[in-house]
Amino acid sequence: MDTSSRQDERVLHARLWAVSLTLIVLLGLATLCLMLFFVHAVAYGGDSLFSAGTDGPTVEPPNPDTYQAALVVSVLVAVVLCLFLVGIARRTPAAAWPAAVQGLIAATVAGVPAYLALTLTLHISPLAALSLLLG
Repeated sequence: MDTSSRQDERVLHARLWAVSLTLIVLLGLATLCLMLFFVHAVAYGGDSLFSAGTDGPTVEPPNPDTYQAALVVSVLVAVVLCLFLVGIARRTPAAAWPAAVQGLIAATVAGVPAYLALTLTLHISPLAALSLLLG
């Protein structure tokens, strides 16, 4: 094998690792989106229950289409950014790293903007959602 085909093979392995690990990130994003939907539904239900005699609930009902759109945006951000990061990694000293490490770093770095895209699309502060997750 010549050097070019070895490098192409390493890039392919790094992309496979990155996509595989990004699937785990996407599973976490889907879980987070579902959890935020349930929290919104509980907040709406509680507000409706306790504001029965007043002007009505102040919390708007959850819209599943909004949550679905937010999840689609975050998935697109994660996948595109992950593949982009693996693509530019071959032009850096990280090209000598094992493919699994390259994929792990790309998936992790791509997960942060995807989380931000999810929460900001839902008009939720990313720090508020993080504090909700951490208790």
